[in-house]
Amino acid sequence: MDAISGLRLYQLTGLELTRSKAIQGTPQAHQRFDDILAKEARVLTIIKDELKAIKEKYATPRLTDLIAR
Repeated sequence: MDAISGLRLYQLTGLELTRSKAIQGTPQAHQRFDDILAKEARVLTIIKDELKAIKEKYATPRLTDLIAR
């Protein structure tokens, strides 16, 4: 409570504007997510794309050699 009472009025107004903008975008986001989840192929495509992006960003050549005994 002390943190809120210490904020200036313009800061509180800014927080509310940010919050209201986030809430306004919610129905479109929900619709998009519902569309994604309704189609298994689309979910798998998104997962594959994200894994490829991670691989491209973080993949490094192996530094050790594996030798069978």
